[in-house]
Amino acid sequence: MKATLVLESRGLAPQLRSAPFNAMWSRLYQAENYVLDLSCKAQGRHSSLQGHLMLDSSPDIPSGTVTLLCADKELGRATLDAFGQFQMNIDKPGKFQLRVDSQESFDVTDLRVE
Repeated sequence: MKATLVLESRGLAPQLRSAPFNAMWSRLYQAENYVLDLSCKAQGRHSSLQGHLMLDSSPDIPSGTVTLLCADKELGRATLDAFGQFQMNIDKPGKFQLRVDSQESFDVTDLRVE
C-alpha cells in the first residue's frame, strides 16, 4: 500500500544559513491506520532522516522496521524504537522510497532529498 502525503513544510535549518531553502523539511503521511511523521535536515555532507510511526486512533506503539531504497537497492535499514521512532543518514541527494514494515506494510514514494 502507498502512503498519502497529508502535510508538508519546508524551511532553512537555523545552523545552515547558506544552505538552500530545501535544507529542512517535515512531512506527514497517512497509510490506512498509520500516521508517519518524517523530517529531514542537512547536516554537513549528509542529511538526517527522522521518523515517528503512530497508529491513527490507538495508544499502542507499533514495532517494525523501516528500509530506505533507491532504484530498488537497499541503502539503509532502521528498527523502530520503543516510541515508534527511527533515524537514518542519507549520504547523497536523490529520489528515494521508504518501506515501512509493521503489522501492515506501506511505502512512501517520491521521497526527495536535496
